[in-house]
Amino acid sequence: MMSGETRLASGRAFICTSGANGSTWSKGLKRSKSPLIIDDTWVKAADSGMTSGFGVITNPTNKPIRVIGARSPRFAGVVQLHDVAMQDGTMQMKEMDGGFVIPARGSLELKPGSEHLMLMQMKQPVTAGEMVPMVLITSDGGQLRFRAMGKVFAGANEKYDDMGAGMNHGGMN
Repeated sequence: MMSGETRLASGRAFICTSGANGSTWSKGLKRSKSPLIIDDTWVKAADSGMTSGFGVITNPTNKPIRVIGARSPRFAGVVQLHDVAMQDGTMQMKEMDGGFVIPARGSLELKPGSEHLMLMQMKQPVTAGEMVPMVLITSDGGQLRFRAMGKVFAGANEKYDDMGAGMNHGGMN
């Protein structure tokens, strides 16, 4: 079990999160369709290991919506919600505690060097032009299904250590 893993069973979504006492599974969230909208989606082409997903998520409702998980079972064993921030003079990538909040009547851009989806434990390569099916899961069990196009991108060439449960994404180039 690794933070970012998701399971769908009996009409419910379960998300593994890390905490002070290790990784735990969330209570099952009843699945429903999310009102969120996502545009301009793409995934960095990669042969193996890990890659990143991007796009613009819009919330047309009058209440903020929290994205707490994501899935891409055909391409990745785990999808985590990540951010990049300056820490001790270097850019560090970290999993977002609590996920992404999309403000009421607002949007959030997932982009290189900022918030993004981290596809880990890749099951197959992502090639340029390929459509990668993904799902975002919200804190109320809402699901937003979309496809993101594989794209060659020269940036975001970070180096990562072994992706065990106690991973650290420090020292990005």
